[in-house]
Amino acid sequence: MKSTVADPNENSGIYIHFPFCDSRCPYCTFCTFTGLEVVRFYYEYLLAEVDFAAKHFPTLFGEADTVYIGGGTPSLMDIPAIDSLLARIRTEYPLAIDWHNVEVTLEANPENIELDYLKNLRKIGINRLSIGAQRMSDSLLDILGRGHLVEDTVQAVKNARKAGFKNISLDFILGIPGDSEENIKKEIKRLMKLDPEHISVYMLEIKEGSRLTDEFIEELPEDDLTASLYEKTIDILESGGWKQYEISNFAKEGFKSRHNLKYWCGSKWLGLGASAASYSGNARWENSSDLDTYYSSLLEREEKFIPTGAITDRAQLAEEEFFMGMRKLWGISVNELKSRWGDDFPTIDNSKIEEFRTQGFIEFDNDNLKFTRKGFLVSNEIFTRLLKL
Repeated sequence: MKSTVADPNENSGIYIHFPFCDSRCPYCTFCTFTGLEVVRFYYEYLLAEVDFAAKHFPTLFGEADTVYIGGGTPSLMDIPAIDSLLARIRTEYPLAIDWHNVEVTLEANPENIELDYLKNLRKIGINRLSIGAQRMSDSLLDILGRGHLVEDTVQAVKNARKAGFKNISLDFILGIPGDSEENIKKEIKRLMKLDPEHISVYMLEIKEGSRLTDEFIEELPEDDLTASLYEKTIDILESGGWKQYEISNFAKEGFKSRHNLKYWCGSKWLGLGASAASYSGNARWENSSDLDTYYSSLLEREEKFIPTGAITDRAQLAEEEFFMGMRKLWGISVNELKSRWGDDFPTIDNSKIEEFRTQGFIEFDNDNLKFTRKGFLVSNEIFTRLLKL
């Protein structure tokens, strides 16, 4: 009999990307498409990729204990399609633990998850729901170009509970036009009233490829205000029982995202679908974000696993693991990473460690290196200077 528990560091995770949406949010830069007429065609290729993965990937990735369906808007997928995907993984891909204990997450938008749909999700094995609440103010949801109202989020959580979900995560975005300490406090408390097990708080990033207007960008709050709102949010959430465990993530006891921890702990993950990334421990690569290229690559793929163009440079992979590990509240063990990567481990500027420790940005005890809350706010800059990049 398989174990009922899992070590997030030992086992791999499976990520499935569903890149389709009803409409594209103006701030989104992910691989997404708004035409749903080719969805069934996409399912066929996903199933083919699952079969290929089950045949060729286990030797590189080992057994899995999490499945995460992200997007896009996976809650637009019909139940038979999701059921087919999960059934194929359940029967064909090696799992580290009993299927009923695998963490299986589906991302959802509040406006398209009715009670019957949620009940069917539970029946086919989805046991964790990540709902894109984003804000708890109708006017600010409108500013973000979202297609739902606050009441949709409230009803979605109620329906999820009725359907039997005991592990719900809600997303929230900080740093948009109109933000203030007063409305953040009000909205976060309203979010907390929904009593999710997990909350993710992201600061809005303006990236190339977004469709945000110049007017929107000009009205963004100053960095100092956004930083203050972030710290206020941490205080409110932690006082309510949601403990921070990563820069953007908060959870009640026992409800950290097992899948996402793999990204931050240097574990392996297998990505299926257009634009999905994979990491085997010695190489990282991405599927094409162009649907036609993604389809043709599956048809032409050789039985060797690691594709042409994969990143295999150990120094770069070690640097990435360092960076991802520092996102965790408890940081990294420098000695463990040096042991794992040897001479490929990046050189840390010891003078900068002392400087940043004195300034209150990091804590270091000659092994454990971690950011303080203050350091999280400028983590990218500190990381670059620590490693002399």
